[in-house]
Amino acid sequence: MRDVEVEKKKKKDRKKEKATALQTQGGILRDQAVTRRSERGDAATEASEDSTDTGERTSDANKPHTETQGSTTSMLNSAGMIGAFMDFQNENRESNRQFQSEQIEVLKYKASADASRWEQEFAFKKKQEMINENRWKEEELLRREEMELRKAELQLLRDQFEAQQRTHCAQHDAQPE
Repeated sequence: MRDVEVEKKKKKDRKKEKATALQTQGGILRDQAVTRRSERGDAATEASEDSTDTGERTSDANKPHTETQGSTTSMLNSAGMIGAFMDFQNENRESNRQFQSEQIEVLKYKASADASRWEQEFAFKKKQEMINENRWKEEELLRREEMELRKAELQLLRDQFEAQQRTHCAQHDAQPE
């Protein structure tokens, strides 16, 4: 017995949860449309089951439209619900547009920040490359100057060697044998 009560309570809780989940106007309208369709389906099945009783139905069908009780109120209710749904859709559409425009602004800001960061990185790399190139040129000039100095030293050593050889040859030639 308690299990049955627990199950009933669970079903009620589920209905309450569903009602809170359907708080948006669109959700409420969709839920109402589904229940109306199921009610129409139930009415259609009852009509097909009770097809033998046609006397009352034909007399009701001959009444003018103004004499039917629920038609105007149901039309007003459905028109009000449709109007509320349209208002909700317009508000939703407007909020979506605003959100999209904010997203576009954020993306533009990110793109400009990325572009400026790339420009800074490019400028830094360009300066670094220029520094490296200047360093290489300076090293090359220094090596050339060192080579020129070594050439001059070698030439000086050759000249000294030749001078020594001349003096040695001259002394050797000057010595009597």
